Amino acid sequence: MRGGMSPDLDSEPQVAFRQRKKRKEINMKQNKLVILGAVAMGFGVCQANANFTTVNSGIIDGHLYDVVTTGDNSVITWEAAEAQAANMGGTLASITDSAENTAVYNLITSSSLGNSATVWFGGENPSGPSPFYVWSWANGATWSYAPWATAENQPDAAEGYPDYTVFWSGGGSNWGDAGDSWGTGAGNAHSFVVEVVPEPATMVASAMLLLPFGISTLRILRRSRMA
Repeated sequence: MRGGMSPDLDSEPQVAFRQRKKRKEINMKQNKLVILGAVAMGFGVCQANANFTTVNSGIIDGHLYDVVTTGDNSVITWEAAEAQAANMGGTLASITDSAENTAVYNLITSSSLGNSATVWFGGENPSGPSPFYVWSWANGATWSYAPWATAENQPDAAEGYPDYTVFWSGGGSNWGDAGDSWGTGAGNAHSFVVEVVPEPATMVASAMLLLPFGISTLRILRRSRMA
């Protein structure tokens, strides 16, 4: 872990506090994404992409995590993965403590991907010059935990900026960083982790109103965010 980062908090009350804080921080952005995605789904604008396959799912601290891969193992950019996460009613996963990190990594390795794929999640560093202090989560959660693979000199911004977080093939549960080339012809990133949380009661009512536009809309809303 790089200097200046908060240490991982292990006590149960502290972990519970961080989980509540994380939910609060992502609430506004998550609800906006869900509403926009649901409306688009209802009118047939955002159809399920047959080129994406969910290879494993799990509930961690009340949040749903989907491990998703391109159906033909074609590479995908971080930005395209984040767009698909929004279509699914969520965002690329933010990981804010060691227990969550282990659980998410286990979802990946227990799927058909094993440990042989580069997998995007939600950390981003949009600009330089240093990769060590400008990282943030796409869903607005506080950046306070980052188990970089320092033995492999991660993060190193070798692919330039913008820069994003990955679990990479053979890298274990520590993190690496990768640039756009990993999601284009020169790279090998074809998978990503989506985080979705249950919705508040008001969103359930909205889902019922959207039922005429398709069951897929209700599914998106049902998997949105907890109050």
